[in-house]
This record gives sequence, C-alpha cells and structure tokens, in this order.
Amino acid sequence: ADDHMNPRRGFFLLAFIFFSRMVGFLIFSKGFLLKRVVIPDYSVCPNGPAAASDDTHFTHTCNGDARRFKRVVWLLIDALRYDFIVYDAALDPSPPPYRNKMPFIRDLLREHPQHARIFKLIADPPTTTMQRLKALTTGSLPTFIDISSNFNSHEILEDNLLHQAKASGRNVTFMGDDTWLGLYPRLLTKAFDYPSLNVKDLHTVDNGVVANLLPELRKYDADFVVGHFLGVDHVGHTYGPFHPTMAEKLLQLNDVLRSTFASLDEDTIVFVLGDHGMTETGDHGGEGQLETDAGLLVYSKRSIFDPWQQQDPPRATHQIDLVPTTAMLMGMPIPYSNLGMVIPELFLAPPHTKPPPYQNASSGFKGRVTLDFLDVLANNSYQIGRYLTAYQQYAGGDFPTSLLDALDVRLAKARELHSRVRVRHLHGDQAELADAASAYVQYMELSREMCQGVWAKFDDSTINRGMLVLFAVLCFNVLMALLGSSAAVQSVGSWVVVGLVCVSLVALVGSDAELLVSVAFYSVIFCILLLTWSTVGSRSRLPLKELPAHLRKLVAAVVLHSTGVHLMALVATLLHCVSLLSNSFILYEGDTLSFLLQSLLAMLALHTFRTVASRDSMVPSRDSMVPSRDSMVPS
Repeated sequence: ADDHMNPRRGFFLLAFIFFSRMVGFLIFSKGFLLKRVVIPDYSVCPNGPAAASDDTHFTHTCNGDARRFKRVVWLLIDALRYDFIVYDAALDPSPPPYRNKMPFIRDLLREHPQHARIFKLIADPPTTTMQRLKALTTGSLPTFIDISSNFNSHEILEDNLLHQAKASGRNVTFMGDDTWLGLYPRLLTKAFDYPSLNVKDLHTVDNGVVANLLPELRKYDADFVVGHFLGVDHVGHTYGPFHPTMAEKLLQLNDVLRSTFASLDEDTIVFVLGDHGMTETGDHGGEGQLETDAGLLVYSKRSIFDPWQQQDPPRATHQIDLVPTTAMLMGMPIPYSNLGMVIPELFLAPPHTKPPPYQNASSGFKGRVTLDFLDVLANNSYQIGRYLTAYQQYAGGDFPTSLLDALDVRLAKARELHSRVRVRHLHGDQAELADAASAYVQYMELSREMCQGVWAKFDDSTINRGMLVLFAVLCFNVLMALLGSSAAVQSVGSWVVVGLVCVSLVALVGSDAELLVSVAFYSVIFCILLLTWSTVGSRSRLPLKELPAHLRKLVAAVVLHSTGVHLMALVATLLHCVSLLSNSFILYEGDTLSFLLQSLLAMLALHTFRTVASRDSMVPSRDSMVPSRDSMVPS
C-alpha cells in the first residue's frame, strides 16, 4: 500500500503538475494558435490620399464612373484544388478521378484567351473554411483566434466586401453554404441557403445553387452574386480525391460553368475559385501545398486579357488579392483591414497594345503600365499603409518598428515617383511608369510578407516544445499512479520546483521573448526529470519489468470501478475530440461543447439523486428501531 502523503508536500506536487501543464499548453498555443487583433474601423470615401491632400484624383474608387463592371459573380467551389482545373493531356486516357474533368476550362482558354485566364490561388494557413471565408471578404489574414469584442457570435464585424457593397448601395445575392448567413446575417440582400454540416450529403447544397443561379442572373437585380458549391469538399472528406465520386462531381460543375458562362453579358465578370485545396486523403486545415494551392478562373465576355501575354505555367496570386480587385471593379472602397494587392492583369492596358510590356520580377505579371493602373496601385497602397499604422497602435506593437520604418520609406518613394510621372505627364514613358508601379508592388508584397510572418506561419519548434512538456507531464502522472504518489514528494528539489515553474509561467505570460519560452521549457523538463528520478529511486524495489503488469491492473481498476457518470465523461470527451477532426464542425463547436456539457451535468444530477435515494432507503427509520409493545410481551 502507498504511504500517506504529507498534505503540504502533496499540495505542492499537485501545484507543480498544474503549472507544468499550463506552461506546456501556453508554449504549444504560442506556436499553433495563431492570433490577430481585429480593428473595428471601416473604410469610407474618399479611399485614398485625398483625405490628406487636395488631389481629388485618388477619390476615383468612390465614383460611379470608376465602376468597371456592373456585376461581379463569385462561383466559390469549396476545396477546388489548383490541379483540378488544369488540363494535362499527358494523363489521358486514364487520368486520376480529380484530373482532366473540367475540359470546358481548357476549351475556354484555348478558344478565347482574351476573355479568360487561370491563376494559382494561394491561401494562407489555417486552411479551414471559416478562416478562408473571412480572408476572401476582408482581405486580412484570419487566424485561429481573431481577438475582438464579438464574443457571442460568429458574425464578422470587421470591414468586408459585403459591408462595403451595402454601404455603396449595391445588392448582394447569395446561394449555397449556410455558413455565410452565420458570418454575414445582416449584409445579404437575398439569400438561398442550404445546410452544410452533413459531410455525407454531396448534392443538396450544389443542387440548390444550380436551381437558383441562372434565374437570379437573368433577373439582373444584383450587383454582387455569390454561389458557394460544397460538393467537392464533402466528396473529399467522405471518400477522398481518388474516388470515382470526385470525377462525377467535377463533371457536374463543368456543365454548370458551361451553361452559366453562356448566359452572361459583357458587363459581368466571373471569378471561379476555391477557398482552399485538399490533401491526398481529402482533408485540409494546415499549410501543406496541396491544402494552400487553390484554383482561380477569371472570365468575361468583354476582352480583358492580352492573348499575347499568356503565361505558362499560370501566375500565382494570393487569395486575399481578390478583395481589392473586386472592390475596385465594383467602384467602392477597399475594406479597411485588407492586405491584398489588386490582380494587375485586370487593370493594365487594354489588349493588343504595342509598347513593350512591363514585367515585375517578384510577381511575374507583365503588361503595359498606364497612369490609371498607377492610380489603382496608389489607392491600394494607401489603404494598406493606413491599416498597418492603425494596427500597430491598436495592438500594442506586433510588428517590428524597423520593418515598419523601412516600409514607410518604400511607400514614400513610390508616391514620389508617381507624382513625378503625373507632373510631367509622361503618359508614354514606360520606364518611369514601370518604376513607380514596381515601387508600389514591392511595398504591398513586403507588407503582406511581414504580416504573414506574424499571423500566418506556424512555429514548429515552439509547437514541439509544448507537446514534449505535456507528454512528459503525462508520463509522470502515469508513473505516480504505478509507483505511488507519496514517493514523488520525497525529493528536496520538489520544494524548489514550484518556484521555478511559477517564475517561468509569469515570464511566459508577460513577454513574447524566445528566451523566456526556452527558460520555461527547460525548467519544466528539468523538474519532471528530477521528480521522476526521485520517485523511481525511492521505489527501486519494484522491477521495471513489472511496470506493464501494474499498468494493466491500473486500467482494469479504472474500468471496473467506473460509474455511468465516469463513462459519460469519457464518451463526451472522445466525441468532442473526434468532432475537431472535421472542419465542418468548426462553426458548431461551441454548440456541440455546450450540448455535451449539459448532457454530462444532467447525468451527474441523475446519478447524485439515485445515490441519495438509495442511501436513504438503506437507513432504518426511527420507528423501525423502537420495538413495539407487542413484541415486548412474552408469549
């Protein structure tokens, strides 16, 4: 039998275990739970330096004349990976189920290169659906934790395309995944939503979009139309991309695109895009290339691309670039928190221009630069600079000051070059126009890269450290259960341990310095090793070869002595863990956890009531304890 533990030392041992777990969790969350502060500000007209100067040229994004298309259509195909839309003839005649199933796109690019172009659309991690929808509408880099005042709802209060559309008097029609109604319940003019939680349902959402898409486009009463298809994502989660069902779903969408494009006019531009990709097993959420590489097709019956400037392979653009692009095409302000850059091919000179093209080395796009294109870049750059300055003040210094200063210098240089070109009216001087455009592009790209380094990159080293601490604490708990908890408190060092862990925890919470993370990590690991050595040393009479037998006895004892409440708690925990494996449950995690906790509390209350009732039935009443008078009379 285990010796009785000194209560004071036992308290300190429990405190050590608690603080060790907290340190491990905080180290892990520092590297894994990407977080960002949401700024509750909105862009308003004028959207540019006109707010600080008299140059009214920069107000053009708020003018009706600046509206390049009367209608913008997004056909969002959930989990549309880049290689799903790229046709590779070398794979014929037996391609995988997910390849070469959208030949309409191939024919479109071949027969109408001035009307259509595909891009590789790069999504930033985490590649979960809710975070991707935030990025596609706000232009920001959403993380697992977006810190804001909106704690009781999934509604997105950050500035976004739908808010700007409503503020600009534009109508928004939506059809598809009902997640959008949870995120934007007050911004949709018209909505046809369908349930998305059941990943086994491959057709309800897609069929609903198909039933409403063409009739709504023919009405022409919406300025911004969004159709969110969910079948490809559900096929991936249910069967994976190599299942024949994936081929059937992609062929269905191929026919949908064919019929939809045939009904469009020249005042409409369509973006067919994926919010993320999927792995070889159909999953997503991380930062693997298969998860981040989505597909993008841009099409209009108006000639918008130069057929002589096609790129093979197609150029990569970032998912958040759709936000300023859509805002500029619709003639409305860019959302306040946007970090994306407009897709240049849609704003360069008209097709078939003769002067030599400008090519940006980092982005890879090429085309003839005009003053109008510089104006677009200027508005975009001004908006990003305004956001970075506000975020640094609002969030308390997430960005390195040296990087912000360097970015300010680049932006000032770009504005100087832009002003010089405008003053001299050098409309035809491609060299100076290209220099100014390159300066704006470099500023926006470096701004995005700085933010990605802070918000959108997992720290593998810190994640592994946190997991190692949690695993070490778990092993120590098992060792205590096998050898006896009193043995662990015999070490003199256990008194020092709690102080070390407390100091490390305070340091970790109070600072983000890598040195303090390392101090916390090594302190906990050292303390666990110290107590483990003390515990094993004080119980050395137990051979190591007997540990498996003791472990089996421990498991058997837990199973035999578990009550219904214990089993319910175990089942609830397992169900919650399993639900986290699917991205489809992420919006309903709060409801699921609430249901499981309420079920557990109800079970606990019922168990307590039964225990008290059975105990009362076993206690004899006072009357039964007093002998009756008849029983006292001798027979």
